[in-house]
Amino acid sequence: MTDLRFEMYVDDAAEWISQLRADPRFSRVIVAGHSEGSLIGMLSANKAHANAFVSIAGVAHRASDVLRDQLAPPDQLVPSLWEASDTIVKALES
Repeated sequence: MTDLRFEMYVDDAAEWISQLRADPRFSRVIVAGHSEGSLIGMLSANKAHANAFVSIAGVAHRASDVLRDQLAPPDQLVPSLWEASDTIVKALES
């Protein structure tokens, strides 16, 4: 899918939460998210009015900083690819 967006993950999760909240078998809906899923869980729990939210190893830094850490040479990208990726990250930041 070429038009997949982060918001689609949030919307999908919010729909599941709404379905669970409407189901009489459940008295509460508690959402837990890990890493990137923590942000998805936080946003979807708020959007669909979950009863509680648990963040497990949620990222506490800007996405651009996380990308730079994950892609930094020499462990990940060779210097030429690092420079290209950093140019893209800078463009996204602005």
